Amino acid sequence: MGRNSKNKLKIIPHEAEIIKRIYSLCLKGYGLKEISKMLNNDGFRRRSGEPWTISTIAYILKNETYTGAVIWRDHKHNAPVIKTQNAHEAIINKRDHEEVQGLLKKRTRFVVPPRALASDHLLSTFLKCKKCGQSMAACGAKSGRYHYYTCQRYAKMGPQYYKQKLLNAEKLESFIVKTLRERVLTEENIRNLLIRVNEEMNLFEHDYETQLVALQNTLTEKQERRRNLYKTIEAGTLDFSDIAPRLKELNDEIQSLMEKVQEMEIRKDLKQPIPATDIDLTPYVSSLQEALITGSITERKGFLRKFIKEIRVEYPNLVIEYTIPILVPQKETSPFEEVLCFVQSGDPNGI
Repeated sequence: MGRNSKNKLKIIPHEAEIIKRIYSLCLKGYGLKEISKMLNNDGFRRRSGEPWTISTIAYILKNETYTGAVIWRDHKHNAPVIKTQNAHEAIINKRDHEEVQGLLKKRTRFVVPPRALASDHLLSTFLKCKKCGQSMAACGAKSGRYHYYTCQRYAKMGPQYYKQKLLNAEKLESFIVKTLRERVLTEENIRNLLIRVNEEMNLFEHDYETQLVALQNTLTEKQERRRNLYKTIEAGTLDFSDIAPRLKELNDEIQSLMEKVQEMEIRKDLKQPIPATDIDLTPYVSSLQEALITGSITERKGFLRKFIKEIRVEYPNLVIEYTIPILVPQKETSPFEEVLCFVQSGDPNGI
């Protein structure tokens, strides 16, 4: 974005396309390092002419300005942050920005080890040993021809201290993809999940109206009190120094209430019902199933990350914990929708 003579933010078209591409790549599952490398390899440079860096990509992905907001911070006086929504034309919609923040949070090194994110194996960020809670990673056999998923405790301590079966990576990944296609990404299952999500959204709609009215009434009351204080100053009834502390307190309260109203409006935008008719559902489910088997390993992992919370392994059983799988930005769901598990008993395809 650039600035015109009136100091209003103005979109620069060719730069806006780069911003959109950065967000699109992140939503497909690419990390900061991968995105910066792709932009540099394609010949794109920053406005200064310098190559793209991880820190620059991170700044762009976290910057709310691209959603049409204007944010003002006064670090010198430690003043509260002032945020104004829809202050200028947006490059990125709020839904995409919110989903990107969730993806960045999930990819932090404190949640997922960097090696797991960079792994060429589909399930490297999802498998957990149910016995000890440690992550399971793929490692190569001595020949290098075959790869196996194993618990990190087993890898560190060895078989003499920790018993755990090695799981053939290729067979396990094929089994998980096949199971997701046949038992999770079905029209009946997705329809039931969408019905539950839409019911929750209807409840939110009712609560939203009630809470919004309460917030707006309180805001109007605080603004009226502030006006009365200003009137006393203008009339000379009270000295400004006498009411300055109360005036500052009212300003802080009004700012806080305005931010809460804006946050609720953003949440409402994110809580739009999802169509669950057969006409909409059939191609929708087909596209979900296709996303499991097409695209690069990074894109497929990015898709799985949208709805798979974790896969717990206690051989020969697997438990997959998932929420509603969607290709559009993830909507908030209540905890019961995140814990819809099924257990595959027995030996999965001889793994």
